[in-house]
Amino acid sequence: MTTRTIHLIDLAVVAWVVLWVGLGVVSFVEVRGLASLSDTMQVAGESLQEAGDGLGAVASIPLVGGGIRAAADRVQDLATQTIDEADASRTHITRLSILALLIGGVVPILMAVCVWLPLRRHLTRRGTSAD
Repeated sequence: MTTRTIHLIDLAVVAWVVLWVGLGVVSFVEVRGLASLSDTMQVAGESLQEAGDGLGAVASIPLVGGGIRAAADRVQDLATQTIDEADASRTHITRLSILALLIGGVVPILMAVCVWLPLRRHLTRRGTSAD
């Protein structure tokens, strides 16, 4: 294998690495962008909590709020569940974004480097023919 061929392969490996670094970062950013859904769920849960508090206040009024207590409790339960799910989804999205970066960027780069570097070392030790 000529020196020129080795340099062309070096260039191809560098291009491969740059491509996969870019794709890994884009994957990370795009998946991490899904966290805004968790933020929306968090705000919705907090709004439900406020509504449940309001219903709870009305439920404590004699002769008016007797039938509202059950609805206030259901709204509070739903608010708590929504907030908990928002936190859980945010955690899952964070983990998924890191996984997307690793699988989409790091693994292909490592594969290229782990294959090419030993092969290149072997070829350069063995010597190359002139162009």
